Amino acid sequence: MKLFRKRNKEKHQPANWLIQLRQSLEQRQLKLAGYLSRRTQYWSKLSWIVALALFIGLFGGCCLFLCIKAFIHFK
Repeated sequence: MKLFRKRNKEKHQPANWLIQLRQSLEQRQLKLAGYLSRRTQYWSKLSWIVALALFIGLFGGCCLFLCIKAFIHFK
């Protein structure tokens, strides 16, 4: 039983479709990041705080609801 095997010195390249998938995802992420950056370009500090509070309230409320629902079975 060998616990530590010598690795091949050859460099393994990932499949072509994986490379294309990664590039496609990166392009979509950059496109979305640019869109969101343009949409929020002129937000004030107060707008960011309100958006953060809404985000925390919405998803925190959903999480709390699911936790309560798990312990108290609503019918």
